[in-house]
Amino acid sequence: MLLLISATALGAVDCTVNNCKVDFAFVIDNSNSMGAHEAALAAAADEMANQLSSAGIDWRLAVVYTDLRSSDVAGAGRTCSDGSGPGSHVLCPFTRDIALFRDGSAQCAYAHPGTCGSNPERGFDPLRFALERFKAGSKCEAVTGGECALRPDANLVAVFVTDTGEQTAEGPPPPGTDNTAAAWASYFMAQGVDAIHGIDCPTDPTPDNPAPCGDSGVPAADYQRYRDAIEAFGGVEGSITDSQFSETVRRIISAPQNTATTTTTTTATTTTTTMPSIASCPRACDDGDPCTADTCVEEVGCVHEQATGFGAITCLLDQFCGNRPLPNVVMRRIKKAKNLIARAQLAVGDPPKAVPFLGRASRRLDRGARLAARLAKRGKLPADCSAELRRVLGTARSRIHALSVQLRV
Repeated sequence: MLLLISATALGAVDCTVNNCKVDFAFVIDNSNSMGAHEAALAAAADEMANQLSSAGIDWRLAVVYTDLRSSDVAGAGRTCSDGSGPGSHVLCPFTRDIALFRDGSAQCAYAHPGTCGSNPERGFDPLRFALERFKAGSKCEAVTGGECALRPDANLVAVFVTDTGEQTAEGPPPPGTDNTAAAWASYFMAQGVDAIHGIDCPTDPTPDNPAPCGDSGVPAADYQRYRDAIEAFGGVEGSITDSQFSETVRRIISAPQNTATTTTTTTATTTTTTMPSIASCPRACDDGDPCTADTCVEEVGCVHEQATGFGAITCLLDQFCGNRPLPNVVMRRIKKAKNLIARAQLAVGDPPKAVPFLGRASRRLDRGARLAARLAKRGKLPADCSAELRRVLGTARSRIHALSVQLRV
């Protein structure tokens, strides 16, 4: 299900009919383990071509690789033996040529980088370096027709494509900023990123399955980092293990438009998303999202009111694992976090008082998630339930961080 978040709250993408410009920046893992997914990546590029040809938006596509460093110099990148051109330590500029994006060229490999990229596979840092170059309009590879600068009137959408976890070692600037996914999500929002999506690994590594999507030796918490960033933006997520990405790509391309198919209006407390006008609703309008109020409006169709603010956090903390009983040691952390969130809400008019309560709540949820991981390893919590708990608590922490940023403004 696609979560639409208030534009005021989290910079959601909004376009009007026939007046939507979108700059897509793909952050592609070019490490050795991605060799098993080369065919799927090519299929994704083909599907991009099919979808964009009828999308009705003014689009451009750029590619940054997970081994891009701040010290890399344009024109000095490496070409992998199994790639089409420079596909390591380079930034491919924005292009409107879908064949170039799919096949690459002698100037930049785009979606055909090969697999000689260096480790560790980071996503957040390379996107940061790419944003710095896009804003300066320089240090992209020299590609015929390529455009390095951002368009000031375009929505900026990042898409992570990887088979492993996010391994950036330090937080975003300014120095001293913590290295959590929530901190990075706030940084990307501040830098003008309107949406983050992902084609990544949906399964955490375990002792019995240390390489769920092809990579190994990466902690489960690193896999969660991508999910947290995507959730913070209400983005689309698909699996890198799929043989094709038609549905995921369709959702990614349609998500930024919010045009004839989705209209978003913002109030102080909710975001109302109205689906296509129809004479009647399906038997049930439930979109499966615990954070939406789903109703049927005559002559309109299903309407989903998305909770924001404190409600967007607490709605995540009421039901887990199909209401299966959970270990008390985990539930105590969640209950304590909910109490702290309630105290923060009571003090919302006094941010210096409310924000510390939210910080303490976030730490309780983090402890609950880490306990869930340990209990799963000991066989005291089903693996699927542990994964769900960590995903939901990670999302709640991302929203707590975003709300704290809002309250400080």
